[in-house]
Amino acid sequence: MTTLSRLIPDLGSRPVRRDLADAEQLHRTVMSAFPAVEQDDARRVHGVLHRVDASRDDRLALLVQSETAPDWSSLPAGYIAAPVQSKQIDSALEGIVEGQRLGFRIRANPTRSLPAPPRRADGKRARGRRIPITDETEQIRWLARSSDRCGFELPTGENNEPFVASIREPKITGRRAGSLVELTCCTFDGILIVTDSGKLRSALREGIGRGKAYGCGLLSVRRSP
Repeated sequence: MTTLSRLIPDLGSRPVRRDLADAEQLHRTVMSAFPAVEQDDARRVHGVLHRVDASRDDRLALLVQSETAPDWSSLPAGYIAAPVQSKQIDSALEGIVEGQRLGFRIRANPTRSLPAPPRRADGKRARGRRIPITDETEQIRWLARSSDRCGFELPTGENNEPFVASIREPKITGRRAGSLVELTCCTFDGILIVTDSGKLRSALREGIGRGKAYGCGLLSVRRSP
């Protein structure tokens, strides 16, 4: 069962302010709602994705999608300003069909690989270093390249530009094992056309791109006017 939870954090709460300033701490708070997993990636096992969004009433909303039902009773006292709203979305996902136009939003960490260096001394192939994509046009091209394997395409207008807005956001930062983690991210809002419903459902459940533990990759869709 795929569950979507919507939490409204209380910005006056010290734990909330700590989590919003440190992506690793927010990750830990989100994962505290799920059973511990020994010697494995608990986020992947439970299919957890999350994203911080602006709420309809100008408050922040924390969206958490998971394949395991969460238990939010472990949140610190005073962490949320309203009751958690949770719903199962499997029927909505199964209702997606080819040719459908859907509005979408995703907070993503677009990256590209630099050319790989020569083979290492031990003969093994070296990997090219990944760097963030910061140009808005290139970010949208990254999304367009990702769309084919994710079962959708981006419709274009008369100027051949897709109906997508890329909004640059402050870097996501956190500390992991004493080291600083920084992710360049942006939020895409736009229209997509479903080309392969099975692939799109997989992308919706598994997320797109890197940085999933730190609030990137959660793709949300809605009916488009």
